[in-house]
Amino acid sequence: MQLLKKNNSLGVVTDRPMTLLEIEQLEQLYNNGNQMPIPLRELLFLAGKFCSAIDIGRPSSFEGQIEVRQWLTNKNKTISRPFFGFDPMDFNQFSLVYLDDPRPDPMVYHVTIEDDDGEMDIYTSGFSLSNLINHLINTRLTYGTF
Repeated sequence: MQLLKKNNSLGVVTDRPMTLLEIEQLEQLYNNGNQMPIPLRELLFLAGKFCSAIDIGRPSSFEGQIEVRQWLTNKNKTISRPFFGFDPMDFNQFSLVYLDDPRPDPMVYHVTIEDDDGEMDIYTSGFSLSNLINHLINTRLTYGTF
């Protein structure tokens, strides 16, 4: 997350952090009071209310979690493992990390639900959370914001 810390303003907006208390509230709500993986805690501490590298929720991580869970409810779907959802895309897909992932840097997964048959797919992005954030920042630094 050092790259995020050094590049906390991509484009015209600046990252907005969450407080430790706000992060602990998210942990209480979505991870049974257990501490989230360190890279996710760092992301939230640096940019939990707004992140210029990735959409972590509108207008913050609290609302983002409500948004993805409401979307799943509306589609009559559930995810049994504790997760943190982010990067919602047109209400057809979003990304997540499982909060019980035993790796120090959890893998990022994509979730899609097909409109035609309601099939839900969860598949790996091939990136850990830290690697995804670094990749997105490097892409934006190289090609500009989009």
